[in-house]
Amino acid sequence: RADVYNLGDVAAGKRSAFERSYLENCLGANPVLKPLTDRPRADLDRLLRIAGGDDSARSDLEWHYSAHELEDVLAVLRHLGRVQQVLAKVNAAYIASAASSEEFRNEPPFKLQGSYRNMAKIAAKVVPALTTAAAASDKTVQLAALKALAMLGADEALPTFQQRLNDPDRTLAQAAREGLASLPGRATDEAILGLLKSDSAAAQQTGIELAGRRRLSAAVPLLLALTRQGGPPVRAAALRQVGELGGEKEVTVVLDLLLTARDSGDIAAAQQALLSLAGQTAEAAVTAKVIPALTRAAPAVRAALLEVLAALGGPEALQAVRAACNDADAETRSAAIRALSSWKTADAAPALLELATKAGNETDRRLALGGYLTLAGNSDLPADQRLEMCRHAARLVQQPADKNRLLAALGLIASLDTLDLIVPHLDDTATRNEAAAALVAVADKLVRGDLPAPGARRLAEALDKAAGSVDNADVTRRARNLAEQARKKAGP
Repeated sequence: RADVYNLGDVAAGKRSAFERSYLENCLGANPVLKPLTDRPRADLDRLLRIAGGDDSARSDLEWHYSAHELEDVLAVLRHLGRVQQVLAKVNAAYIASAASSEEFRNEPPFKLQGSYRNMAKIAAKVVPALTTAAAASDKTVQLAALKALAMLGADEALPTFQQRLNDPDRTLAQAAREGLASLPGRATDEAILGLLKSDSAAAQQTGIELAGRRRLSAAVPLLLALTRQGGPPVRAAALRQVGELGGEKEVTVVLDLLLTARDSGDIAAAQQALLSLAGQTAEAAVTAKVIPALTRAAPAVRAALLEVLAALGGPEALQAVRAACNDADAETRSAAIRALSSWKTADAAPALLELATKAGNETDRRLALGGYLTLAGNSDLPADQRLEMCRHAARLVQQPADKNRLLAALGLIASLDTLDLIVPHLDDTATRNEAAAALVAVADKLVRGDLPAPGARRLAEALDKAAGSVDNADVTRRARNLAEQARKKAGP
């Protein structure tokens, strides 16, 4: 029997260890203390010392506790320390009674046990006390109780969080939302679904937020209903969450909502939802549904769909966007060129170069040229391909901003052939600083490798020119240092 061993422990002078074992055995019963069971054993000794007033033990903790977690753990240990003291006295009385001979007993046997089981039961009963504290008149107490309830995650906390959701005090209302977001269980999910069914826009918005934070896929049908029935802010928020929580079967529904949208907020929300759904399903399947929808869409919606295709990428999407660049509608043409200019892969480069050369107006030509230069600066592409793209772009750049973008792309290519494209820009006051920076970047890569003597001499001459062309002290210093390294490689 446990009480016999307990008696032996006490009699052997191990009372302190025995009394502390109450706390050790109830750790798993308390959500705040349960993580300690998987952490360094010595930390419990230190935490008990800190809870008892010895702050010197804080620096000895092996686990990296956040300030918030540490204070919560210490608070619970202090509370349970008082419980442990009471139960230890109860247990001592039980042992004393059990050790008494019946013939000498002058009172009934004391049968109330201060057992480990009772300690665990009490440790798990912290939540009801906290729900009472959450209703206190002092805001500081209320807030602390709500935060503690959120950490404990017990079902009993649900009504308290629900009551506080619409609290006039925004801090308390936010604490209640945080609690609902983290509180496990089907009952909490049902409470959030209930918010989505509410006639209150504020409750609907809260439900939408919480459904997203809990990844509550069961909320999708209600969210879709709100996209048709709610006010503008609710519609937009519900659409965004459908994108986060939905799947392939929601693609068609969201696409239809986008096609019928007239408000710019609804268009943006539906577009975002469509992109989110594409990230969770087969992108090719989404592309196959978006392309036919282009012909049915109003200009503003068509522009949104073209941006979606640009984000999805792929040969079919590229072909559709490229065709839209020749659309009779000016708004569609501009949207298509913007979409093409944001393309992430090199297969758009030929179309962008063609538009940069032949587009009907300067704005479209520069937009296409900017997209082309962005691809030329993509270090994932082979250096030879990027250099060739820069040669094509060099014949088209006219504005200083475009020239500087070209120079930035050239600065990423470790090739002596870039010098022919960079050095002429050292003579232009609008581009000399960017040209010098690009040349220094190229030279820094070249001098680290095998550089033939003729090439080294050519590089040193270019660097000398760069050093004398700019008033940036750091670029000048680096250009001179690299020129000296190039001369050493060139030899006598």
